[in-house]
This record gives sequence, structure tokens and C-alpha cells, in this order.
Amino acid sequence: MLEYLLLIIGFALLIKGADYLIDGASELAKKIGVSSFVIGLTIVAFGTSLPELIVNVTASIKGSQGIVLGNIIGSNLANILLVLGTGALFLPLKVNKEAIKKDWPMNVAMVTLLLLFVNNSFSIVEQSIGFYEGLILIILFTTYLLLTMNSKNKKIKIESKSSSWKITIKIIVGLIALYFGSELVVNNAVIIAKNFGISEFIIGTTIVALGTSLPELFTVIIGVLKKEPDLSLGTILGSNLFNITLILGVSAMINPIKIISSINFNLIFLLLVTILLGALILSSKNKFSKNKKSKNTNKINKINKSNKSNKANNLVLKRWHGAILFVLYCCYIVFMFWR
Repeated sequence: MLEYLLLIIGFALLIKGADYLIDGASELAKKIGVSSFVIGLTIVAFGTSLPELIVNVTASIKGSQGIVLGNIIGSNLANILLVLGTGALFLPLKVNKEAIKKDWPMNVAMVTLLLLFVNNSFSIVEQSIGFYEGLILIILFTTYLLLTMNSKNKKIKIESKSSSWKITIKIIVGLIALYFGSELVVNNAVIIAKNFGISEFIIGTTIVALGTSLPELFTVIIGVLKKEPDLSLGTILGSNLFNITLILGVSAMINPIKIISSINFNLIFLLLVTILLGALILSSKNKFSKNKKSKNTNKINKINKSNKSNKANNLVLKRWHGAILFVLYCCYIVFMFWR
């Protein structure tokens, strides 16, 4: 009975932590002149990936290979299908064009690289992702982080009402609450799941992955409610890249991760889902081009030109896109338990 109570407390911490983190990250973006999208890709993404990092490092030290790989793949699937799906169902998500131009292809490339590692291991330990693969992933993570921080939207001047110390406190309190909330949710969810005799790999791809993705879920939902949609996609793309590069890289360098026989199916599904995300967003690109030729008055022509200009800069993840992603996640979970 205690585990159920602790589970509820964990959810409460996650909700409040996400609230503080979004407030702090938004104010920080305004204060230093960086877009919300870049903040989502860095500070928020790293903060919401902390549960995966802690869980995976601990699992790697203890030799729980099923949880290590399962958590990475399961969390990335949950981030795209459940988190973005749910966020888009709440409110269509405007997509920064930089996400599709650079960060989405980077996600596709990293999943593809992981597939290559799994099927062509360079590790001394047979059939495993070992030290050298981990080192490559860490180098890629560092390069990506530096390029992200030095690139986008450098000249944005918006006044922030909060002082620097208040912003710092909000971010720190938010990250701490997210960490402990996820710990409570994951630990007690695993206890409950084990009582029903569920295998370690299934726990990793479902229960643990869902638990460690809860910060992203609450962060995206609250970001949507607070009218900060750029944080949503930025958080997910950044978090997924952090999971594969930083978290899997550190875990592999600590202890070689044995490759499980069913890993290819899950990785291929993740690759297809990542590609699908971009395809759905790009499908909204030409939606508004139908109003290009109008025989109406000058007033209507001006409105059409304005709409065309706005839509050129903003792609959208729509509600029906969200519904597709959410249904796919439900089907995946059912399949994993059924199999």
C-alpha cells in the first residue's frame, strides 16, 4: 500500500517541478536573449533527462542490461508518441523550422548510428555496446551541445521581470522536484510491476521508460498551457538526443551493455517513429497554399498574404497528428506485454 502512496507523491512532485522549470527556463530565455526553442534543447532537455541518466548509470553499475537499453529506447518512444502526442491533443504545437531543418535529422541519424552499433559492435566484449561506442556517443553529444549553444537566434531582446537569483532558484527547484518525483514514480512502479512477474526488459521499455518520461510529459503539457510551444518540441528532440548520446554513452563506458535479441525490432520501430514525426509536421507545410489565388477584394488578399507569411515560418503538429502518435504508443505497449 505504501508504494501506491509514494507513487502519488511522485506525480505531485513531477507536476510542480515541471511548472517551476518552465517558468525559470522561459525567463532565462528572455534575459539572455536566446529563444525558448534553444532553451528547450539544452537546459530543459537535460533536466528532464536526469531520471534516465540516474536510472541507467545505476542499472549499468548493477549489470541490469535490460533496463539500460530498454529505458533508452522506451523513453525515446514515449517522448515522441506519448508526450508529443498528448501535447498536440491539448493544443496544436507550432514547430520552429530549425527543429525540422537540423534537430530532427540529427535524431534520425543518431537512431541509425545506434542500429549500426547494435549490429556491428566494436566492443571487446562480444555482442555488446562497449567503451569505444560509448566514447563516440559522448563526443557526438559534446559537439551537438556546443553547436546548439553557439548557433540559433542570438539577437532577441525581451525584458524579463524576474531577477537572476529568482530564475536560478526556479530552475534548480524544478530540476530537484523532477528528479525526486521520477525516482519515487520509477522505484515504486517497478516494485508494483515485479509483483506481477514482468521481465526486466519489458519493465525497462514500458514501466521504467514511462516513469522517466513523465518529466517530459508534464513539462510539455504545462509548456502548452503556458503558451510556450517552442519548449515542447525542443525539449523532446533535445531529450531524445541526450538519451542516446550522453546517457547511453556514459552507461556503455561504465559497463559494456549486452545486446538483447529483440533489440532490432524496437530500434527499427523507433527509427520509423522518428521519421514519421518529421513527415507529419512537414505534411502541414502546404496546407495554407490553397488560398494563393483569390478573386476577392484587396482586404482578403492582404489577409491571405499575412497568413502565407506566418505559415512559412511555422509548421504545426496538429491534433490529428497527436492522435496518431498516441494510438501508436498504446499499440506498442499492448504489443510489448502481449509478446
